[in-house]
Amino acid sequence: MALAVAALLAVTGCTTSEPPTDRRPSPGAAGTADRKPCQDTIAENCREITVAGRIHRYYLAAPEKGSSDAGLLIDVGGPGMSLSGVLPVDYPTSFRAELGATTAGKNLLLIEEPWVTGTFDPSCTASSGEFYAAARSDWRALGSAAAPRMQCPWGQGTYGWTRDTYREVLSAIMAKEGLKTLDMAAISFGAVRYSYIDDMVGNVTLVRPAAAPGTSNATILQARTEQLWKALAGRCSGCTTTDVRRNVDLVLRRYAGTSTELAGRSVPVTDFDVASAFVAAAISTAAEPSLHWRAGSGDVDQKAAAQLSDALWMRIGEQDVSPALVAYADEYCQAYAGAVVPDGTDPISGILTAPSLCSGRTASGHRPVRPVDCLVIGVNDTSAPGALAKTWTVDADGITVLAEGRRHWFTDVDRCAKGR
Repeated sequence: MALAVAALLAVTGCTTSEPPTDRRPSPGAAGTADRKPCQDTIAENCREITVAGRIHRYYLAAPEKGSSDAGLLIDVGGPGMSLSGVLPVDYPTSFRAELGATTAGKNLLLIEEPWVTGTFDPSCTASSGEFYAAARSDWRALGSAAAPRMQCPWGQGTYGWTRDTYREVLSAIMAKEGLKTLDMAAISFGAVRYSYIDDMVGNVTLVRPAAAPGTSNATILQARTEQLWKALAGRCSGCTTTDVRRNVDLVLRRYAGTSTELAGRSVPVTDFDVASAFVAAAISTAAEPSLHWRAGSGDVDQKAAAQLSDALWMRIGEQDVSPALVAYADEYCQAYAGAVVPDGTDPISGILTAPSLCSGRTASGHRPVRPVDCLVIGVNDTSAPGALAKTWTVDADGITVLAEGRRHWFTDVDRCAKGR
């Protein structure tokens, strides 16, 4: 029995698995005094604004014809997503094609996350590296009280957004650019940001959204774990979920206590990387590279496993993690209540839970959010399972679309306009 599973390109929870490549700066590359935020991006549509003493970067593409004071805010999710990496090479043309009628006559606005142009806290950088090292040492014990935790300036808008900072930056951009009305199309965790500004936008389309704020962390992790196991089973001909669980366990036992050096990689491949690779592969819908797993031998392609693991954990340098991962933990734990402690028996749950342990964190207070105009539910989506998308409320005159494909992107939005 053979299973070929594909690479993850930048997914930690709710970030998109397509399109490719997220170019993340090293900790020393952002926030420096001489940094020009738009110099390393798709500069034609890149702009910047200073709000409360901080530079923020955004992209604004004018309508195809004429000018307009109407805008469409596009939030591609995250947290931990760099627009300079996720924007398609044919941006903004591809967005107009994918979002269809929702873009007509509108300026297209995308706002970069704070961490990309931010200044990083040294103690946060050090503690996040210690957290990653502890995960590599024994990912099954991450839930223990003795396990290291990232010690970072949570909820201050340094890494991830807060409701206040998102609203402030958006208001400043609208004033600067003369935008008088604004609709919104959001995918994945971008839906959570809709909850920050539901009184500032008009028509709203949520595509394959993450769970609504206030959903329990435990509920989210259970739904995602179940969907990921289902996805792995779906990539194995004739396999049941039980078969795949058993075979993954056999593979992890095969690599328990092993350590394989790879040329060009500063840390060895261990069972941590193999477990992480299975999670990454289950999330991904990309085509390659593949992790080739043959259950009979219990072997995997260790080079592919290393690539998958590094992408999932956003490893940079020798044994550090990108500030993008800190941004994920920052904003995720503001949105969802309750710390979840993995018991170490389920590799999918254990790895998936790690960056969102939220220990000692208190979720922000949540208020009722205005119902949306169109909700696209990804029935088989591993990044944002359909069960979690249903935590959002659709307006009485709104539309709900059930999308069967696994691609975690702005798919099936045209069905909102067609009323199907």
